[in-house]
Amino acid sequence: SDVGSSVLLWRAAAGFSAEPGERDDPDARKAFLKAFETLPVSMRRMLGPKILDRLVFEGELDLAEALRLLLDRAAGDHGDAWRLSSGRLAVARGETSRGEAMFLAVAEGRDDTAAEALLALADLRMSRDDALDQGLVNALGVAATARGGTQLGRRLLVAEIMGRAGRRELGVALDVIEAERRGGGRRDDDLEAAMRRILVEAKAMEVEPAGYAAAIMAHISQFGPSADWDEARVAVADQLSSIGLGNAADDVLGPALARGARSARLAGARAKIAVGDASGALAMISSLEGPDAELLRADAYAADGRHAAALDALRRAGVAPASRPDLAWRAGEWSEAQSVDSEARSGLAAWLTPAESQEAPSAGPLGPIGPLPPSPSLSTARGLLEASQDARAVIEDALDDG
Repeated sequence: SDVGSSVLLWRAAAGFSAEPGERDDPDARKAFLKAFETLPVSMRRMLGPKILDRLVFEGELDLAEALRLLLDRAAGDHGDAWRLSSGRLAVARGETSRGEAMFLAVAEGRDDTAAEALLALADLRMSRDDALDQGLVNALGVAATARGGTQLGRRLLVAEIMGRAGRRELGVALDVIEAERRGGGRRDDDLEAAMRRILVEAKAMEVEPAGYAAAIMAHISQFGPSADWDEARVAVADQLSSIGLGNAADDVLGPALARGARSARLAGARAKIAVGDASGALAMISSLEGPDAELLRADAYAADGRHAAALDALRRAGVAPASRPDLAWRAGEWSEAQSVDSEARSGLAAWLTPAESQEAPSAGPLGPIGPLPPSPSLSTARGLLEASQDARAVIEDALDDG
């Protein structure tokens, strides 16, 4: 209906996502575009950028392009916000040259929209080059300084620092921040916020594991003790665990663990599991409740060989044991283990599952299970012997390495 389409339009303008399948119907999409087209041009210019950005975020690129054309065909200048959103759409559609040209045009201004265009331009260029040219770095620095103390200013500062250092040069970026803090030319809280954001976003495998670890160890003394740093500490601990340095996580998480921060305790447990300390992981989260804690308990129990306990933790987390047939196999819960990644084990699990748990009998690799023939004979005995040997081979294969 027209009313329903208008509601969808206004929800997109307010930044709310569509419900699954809400815009799948071709008629619904047409009505959505019609609702936009019937708005006065001034309203389209005001709401258009927000709607376009929401559609791009949701991956509705064809619908976004159709909506863009509805306003672009109207006479007049539709403003820098519209050009910026249109540039983002162009990049998302693979038209990077067109998008970059739009960002450059908008970035010539001095308002916040121009600053956002600088960020978009930096993101685009950093995605294909390791560092930014000096002109763009300087522009980011000027815009960041003019907006000191604001979220936008800090985003600009992060982009400037990473542009100066290089996308994969975490150590250089942290060196830049340390030098800036010593120099006193920037707000210290802005530099701290920039450092936290860089640490949250940095990925050890992208930076290079040894380089990542060296950068963290060289700059860990700059990590603040306040709760503002918890997100960064957790991110760093998880990255260290991912590259086999879980033992260093306790040092990184120290202040957050001392406060009993939930996120830090979960990260600490992940680190202990990574280094094989299952009991330490269980102790770390002993009083925590919730699905995230239960999933970690399942991992810790499994690492400790307590497979039945691991399945119980999965159930408490709301996860079906059948989703982890490897655990079900080791716990002897045969009805849940039949999808295990081994034909021999799957067949044995099906054979061992009580009859009342099966929907229908299945021969499987062990052959049909049925009553013995009433009158033994030499040929029958030979057949039973061969079947027994086959079954033994299957069972030995199933039990191998497991």
